[in-house]
Amino acid sequence: MMQSLALPAVAFLLAAAAPAVADDGRPVPYANDAGIRLAVEGEGGSGAQPDRRLAEEIGRMETSLGAALPGAGPQTETVGEHRLAAMFRRFENDPGTVHVLLTTDADGMICHVTAPVTQQMEAALPAAIQACGGELSRKIATPTGQPSNAEQTVSAAPRPAPFTDNWSKVDDVFFRVTSRFGVGGMVVIDYEPVILFKDGTSYEVGDVALEDVDLAAARGSKSKLFGRWSRSTDAYTLTAADGKVHRYALQDGSFFEAFPADQETALLTRYKRVSGGGNTALGGETMIASSNTYSFSPDGRFRIEGSVGASTAGDQSGISTTLQGKSSMAVSGRFTLEHHTLTLIYADGHQERHFFAFASKNNPPVPDAHMIFIGDSTYISED
Repeated sequence: MMQSLALPAVAFLLAAAAPAVADDGRPVPYANDAGIRLAVEGEGGSGAQPDRRLAEEIGRMETSLGAALPGAGPQTETVGEHRLAAMFRRFENDPGTVHVLLTTDADGMICHVTAPVTQQMEAALPAAIQACGGELSRKIATPTGQPSNAEQTVSAAPRPAPFTDNWSKVDDVFFRVTSRFGVGGMVVIDYEPVILFKDGTSYEVGDVALEDVDLAAARGSKSKLFGRWSRSTDAYTLTAADGKVHRYALQDGSFFEAFPADQETALLTRYKRVSGGGNTALGGETMIASSNTYSFSPDGRFRIEGSVGASTAGDQSGISTTLQGKSSMAVSGRFTLEHHTLTLIYADGHQERHFFAFASKNNPPVPDAHMIFIGDSTYISED
């Protein structure tokens, strides 16, 4: 959902590392006494498959630096609309150097940080990573031919939806407890919105608003999102596409009412979601974590900020590193809320519609403005 992934203010803590050499690409100016060098490579190319591109870059580096020492493969994480990939490596013929590679799916650019191990290195690395993150941020925030103007006033009206009749087919909207793999591979509890149609079918909500979904086409191409439901006196029975049956009592801790935006409640100021990926809980050593924050103001403006971090324990690669990024750039614009739809009108004029719902509490259920759904993601109030 984000239009930009900003990494400009970062802290980089090195527990045990060897340095690096960025010997080609476009140098990124960085004055320091620690011998750290930055470069960006692959600008203007396709941003597809950022993890594969990092692996290929490591292979290219092996031709001059020798075999890469063992370590975890590229780790990726979704941050808003973009995917970040990170990789840490040392090489056989350059064991005194650690290479940190970062890229996103917005562009082919790879930001390459190299830093020789000296007493001055640890103090100098934060500013070096800040410069590297700034290069990635500018590439995402200012796509080719689109000047950045995050504070531009937008007055465009929401564009018409193609399938407005979809809501006339809806019986009710709920959310249920589910489990997923979180940061480092740990299993965490999450929540999943689900729409029940009057014809007895159910639909697992995705990111886009229901009035933008071609239901007839989706039933064929995305059949796994559809199931069946029925209701008895005291419970709902949902049968998934794979035949698994789940029985829920409303508001019993696993199945809850989801409320539209036109209820007697209001958005709070800031909502945050933390997510991540990696393999540390499965015996690996690499982890990426990210967070997205939505801010809403009473005058109808929104602001989206993001932060991201990556770390490697060093058990396999011999490098113990933590990289944390905090956004000082953001995207903004105007928003509207109607029923179960959040419309975002960005500063550059483009628009997005996302499924929206308030969570609920108590029994009988009442809206709970401290938890909302944007698409199929849960956001918790920071107020």
